[in-house]
Amino acid sequence: MEATPEDPTQPTGIVVIEPGRAPADVVLGAVDAALRSDFPGLAVWIDLPPGDPRSDSLQALCGSDARVVIGARAPSARIVFEMPARARPEPRTLAAIAAQLDDGGLVEVAMPGRWPGLAGLGGHGKLRARGSGSGTRTLRPATVGLWSTASHGEKGPPPKGDLASERAEHLRHRARSATMRARTDRNAHRLSRERLQTRHERARLRLAEQRLGATGAGEWVRWRSRNVARRAAGLPAAAASATRSARSFVRRARRYAVDRVRSRKLEK
Repeated sequence: MEATPEDPTQPTGIVVIEPGRAPADVVLGAVDAALRSDFPGLAVWIDLPPGDPRSDSLQALCGSDARVVIGARAPSARIVFEMPARARPEPRTLAAIAAQLDDGGLVEVAMPGRWPGLAGLGGHGKLRARGSGSGTRTLRPATVGLWSTASHGEKGPPPKGDLASERAEHLRHRARSATMRARTDRNAHRLSRERLQTRHERARLRLAEQRLGATGAGEWVRWRSRNVARRAAGLPAAAASATRSARSFVRRARRYAVDRVRSRKLEK
C-alpha cells in the first residue's frame, strides 16, 4: 500500500512492510533490519489486516516503539519504501536507494532468490522506493547491499563510493607499485654487479694460471690439462644449447613454411 506524502519533514521516510504469508518472526526480522537503517527520520508500518493472528505478537514486541505502526493508517512521508517481509537490508541500503531517487520517481531492487522479483516462482518480490516525481530505475541487490532470508554466503563490506577514499586507495596502489619497481631495479643492478665480479675473478684466475704455466714445463702441462678439462666439462652444456637453438630454428622455419602455404592457398 502506498502512502500519500503530506508532511515533507516528519517523518522523512516510511517503510511499508508487506508481510504476505510470512510468520511473525520473519516480519519482526524485517522490522529490526529497517530500524537499523542509516536513513534519518524513518518510520515503519506493518500492513496487517484487522484480525490477523500475527498482530498480537507483533504488537507485544513492537508496540512500545513509536516508530512502528501496526495495522493503522500509514503516516505520510516524503519517501515511501515498500519492502517484503523477507528482505534484510543492510544499514546503508535504504539511504543508498533514496540517493538514487533524484527528487522523485521509482527505484526497484529485486530480492535475492532463485527467481528474483517473482514472488510466485520462488522469489520474494521487490523492494521499491517511491518519490514525488516520475521515472523508474532498477538497481542490483549487491549494489545497495540488499539481502533476504534466502541469501547465502557471507555479507561482504559495503563498497567505498566516496571519491576521496577511491583516490586514497589509488595512491596506495601507486606507492606499492613504485616500491616494487624500485626493488626490482635494485635486484637487477645487484645481479649484474655480481655477474661482472664473477667474470673479473675468472679472468684474473686464468691470467694467474697462464703466468704460472710459463714458469716451467710441469706447470705448463698442468695448465693445459686444466684448460682441456674445463672445455670438456662445458661440452654437454654447449651441446644442449646448440640443440635448443636448432629446435627453435626448426620451429620458426616450420611456422614460416606453413604460413606461406596457407597464404598461397588463400590467393588461389
